Amino acid sequence: MFPGHAFYEKKEVREMMPDIRPSKTPNLTLHHIHGKIEDKPEIFDAIHQFKFPEAYENAAPVHAILFHGEPGCGKTTTAKAMIGTLKEQGFNTTFYHIKGSQIKNPFVGMSGKIADNIVAKVRSAGSMGFLQKYTHRIKRLLGLTKEVKPRNKNIGVLLIDEIDALLLNRDKDDRAGNTNLVLITALLNDLDRDNEANKGKNILILGTTNKPHLVDTAADREGRFAKVKLENPLSEGERSRYIEFFLRKKIEKGETFTDEAKNFLSDSLAHSENTGGFSVSALKEILEKAVRIKGREIIKKQRNANQIEKEDVKKALRELKNRKGKGKKEEITIEIEEKPRSKRARTNSFLIQKREYVT
Repeated sequence: MFPGHAFYEKKEVREMMPDIRPSKTPNLTLHHIHGKIEDKPEIFDAIHQFKFPEAYENAAPVHAILFHGEPGCGKTTTAKAMIGTLKEQGFNTTFYHIKGSQIKNPFVGMSGKIADNIVAKVRSAGSMGFLQKYTHRIKRLLGLTKEVKPRNKNIGVLLIDEIDALLLNRDKDDRAGNTNLVLITALLNDLDRDNEANKGKNILILGTTNKPHLVDTAADREGRFAKVKLENPLSEGERSRYIEFFLRKKIEKGETFTDEAKNFLSDSLAHSENTGGFSVSALKEILEKAVRIKGREIIKKQRNANQIEKEDVKKALRELKNRKGKGKKEEITIEIEEKPRSKRARTNSFLIQKREYVT
């Protein structure tokens, strides 16, 4: 079939489908960032509906959450913390992490097919398997459980970064109404809690965006996305929890820190004079820079020990502050003398302005 045609052979469809595989379930939990989301009930509803199904028996499920806020405020981190919390509570979590651009396809109708294919994988992961049903039946016969219905311990989770690229508002962009109509319709149907295909399945679709005003208005209606806004700056306690988590992750990967460096990271780095106004991504970057600074020193043979020192962390903090514009910068003023324009140049400028006004 030629490109742009609405009908494809099965082999062509399979070749155009991206290879989306489950990602590793994060070790981060909501405990690490509790201060940031303690006033966001939608997050806890989405988790508790799986843990305490009897309490939410007559409530419509919350299976789609849209995290929005400034860049670096911890949207993806919070979404991953939800997934890690579900795993910690004993659920078999299958986690798919994609970007909006992975679903977009230039061929007519293919973006919608790709979206349906991915959501079908999430539904399959959140379905109760035969082994679970069989095990529950045996326990009932042996009198080991009083539950009439087996509890589904499988959860399928889809995290879509930059979801505004998929759900582009059709009212604000005419192109979205033409090229993305099939994709938007497919995704909105998948998100709808009244969709028969979602019933009886534990699914959770999480989206992140820096530009919620670009998301199609149909996604905002009740029954689809529950919107959660995350804001900067972080409190001192929140910064301390994030720093401790990032420090532990570095140690798990094999990095070693001197006792002075650990004490500075745990006790002093979160203070307002050091990291006041810093975002989650900025705090993570401090440790990344400290590792790179250690590498530079080793290459220059200025040290022998393969440990991150307190001075490395301080240098990383200074570099990041300078980049963020918090260091001292020299102001340079350049004066440009404007030459008088010719009569021909003034006439051309007038014609261009007139043409723009008419159009």
